[in-house]
Amino acid sequence: MTKTALSSLITLLLGLSLSAQEAFDPWGPLEAGPYSIGFRVDFLIDAEGSLDAADWGWEAGDGRPLRLFVWYPAATAEGENASAGMSVGEYIGGDEESATVWEVPEQFAEYDRVLRDWDADVLRRQFSPSTEALLRKAREMGFRARLEASIAEGSFPLVIHSLGRRNYQQENLLLWEYLASHGYVVVVLPQVGANTTDDRFPRFNVPAMRLQAADMAFAMDRMLDSPEFKLGRVGAVGHSLGGMAEAFLAAERKEVCALVGLDASFSTNDGVQVFDAVDWDAAAVVVPILNVYAGGKGILDNSQLDAWAGKKLHLAIGNGRPPDMALHVDFQMWPLFLLATGHEDARVRGARPKEFAAGVLWTAVHATRLFLDAVLKVRDGAWEELRNVDGLARGLEGDVLSLREVGGK
Repeated sequence: MTKTALSSLITLLLGLSLSAQEAFDPWGPLEAGPYSIGFRVDFLIDAEGSLDAADWGWEAGDGRPLRLFVWYPAATAEGENASAGMSVGEYIGGDEESATVWEVPEQFAEYDRVLRDWDADVLRRQFSPSTEALLRKAREMGFRARLEASIAEGSFPLVIHSLGRRNYQQENLLLWEYLASHGYVVVVLPQVGANTTDDRFPRFNVPAMRLQAADMAFAMDRMLDSPEFKLGRVGAVGHSLGGMAEAFLAAERKEVCALVGLDASFSTNDGVQVFDAVDWDAAAVVVPILNVYAGGKGILDNSQLDAWAGKKLHLAIGNGRPPDMALHVDFQMWPLFLLATGHEDARVRGARPKEFAAGVLWTAVHATRLFLDAVLKVRDGAWEELRNVDGLARGLEGDVLSLREVGGK
């Protein structure tokens, strides 16, 4: 082969490689619903709440600020490309040197800057080691929502998502966009502690969980009162510690009709110990619950959850043994970053292929939508579809994917 021919071949292969990376679709095998997707950022103040954060430009007597991320069914724009939406970098809020993608009221400027810095830092920690090249690829990953798109006509269920402990507000962009495309309004709020001295971002303790539940309740009330949306029944989703917060919310607020745990702490030894030690009304949690979790893990304990009233569906993904081991981080965006960049992360080497990890996320996202369709929309056939849900990647079958149903009607 001549040098010219060899050079042409290398150029062609590099071009194909770049095209493959550019064409990566984080939605994978998931099918979009009938709606376009809108995204907006709302800044609210809970006058009854408090945030002691003078270094954030916020005093304790100013109330408690909340930055709400909202996904919703949008009216289709003329000539719209459904796959050309916001990038991860835009969801982070823009480049560090540039202005924010969304408009920020002056009184929230420092608060928003701190949250954007935190989100950007968590994004960096998605890789080990983290490099600028990997971060650039991660920021370029494209999603489908359009900023400030017009709201579609109709009435839609409301879903409040509770983040995992100390996570970023982009924890599961795929889930939130997917639900919006299928006719849900989704609200996600940050995890911020009571002050910036010793409780800047929450710890795994009851005060932090109750504070998160209070923020969720305030956001829920404001959304239900909003004249811009016609909202129906309410569901809550929580990842990790977020599952504890949504349980406290459901015990206190009867508007919540369904719970979804994504490898939630309420089915772990630590979570059960917290519930056993705290004074709360567990009997008040009477709603149906979908508990999607990493199967085969040693810290699993569903004893408290199974004692709650109402129907429980336990969907175990993975069997705890390489290469079929689902990990805690597979229930959020992390596998998509590895798959999009081709990065081999030393922290999980040998546990499972990247494709399997992404399949865990895709399967959990799909199952979540089917469950919410069954409970919040009462859609015919949704329960049966959920009971027969398939794994959305090679290897997710047999003992690697199992569903167990407990109690309820």
